Amino acid sequence: MNNHIEVNGKKFPLRTLVAVVGGVQQEITISVHTLESELHDDIEARLESSVNIDETIYFYVDDEDINRPAKQICEDCLDEPCEFIEEVGEFMVARLVDFSLRTRVVVNANATDDEIVVEAKPKIIDKVHNELGENLEEIHHDDEVPYGTLEGEIKI
Repeated sequence: MNNHIEVNGKKFPLRTLVAVVGGVQQEITISVHTLESELHDDIEARLESSVNIDETIYFYVDDEDINRPAKQICEDCLDEPCEFIEEVGEFMVARLVDFSLRTRVVVNANATDDEIVVEAKPKIIDKVHNELGENLEEIHHDDEVPYGTLEGEIKI
């Protein structure tokens, strides 16, 4: 399943969700308002391809909302309430992951910061390898640099 569509040489993200809408379970496709705007002039000109694309999109969301978890989109971004079931296919997003790592070292009272870091390094590396999940602080949406904006990431 594609996670984007190309219109007029530009790529726009698509997500397909299975949700219960109006008591009926169905597949719905969502995209962003910038796609809706891109299609608008073509639709006014009665270009059949753009009309067909628009008819396949169940709902357009704000560009920054397309990267939210699918369940949140269903709960917070759609005009009518719907119950999220699952997402069809994969949709890549960027997340910022915060860890808090602390370790205890015993050093000479006159040790420099560099010497303290040298003593702490093997203990911190051990925590990364063996206790990382225990040190998870928070996971954030990367709204400032969404997926596809960095070199090497597939642009959508």
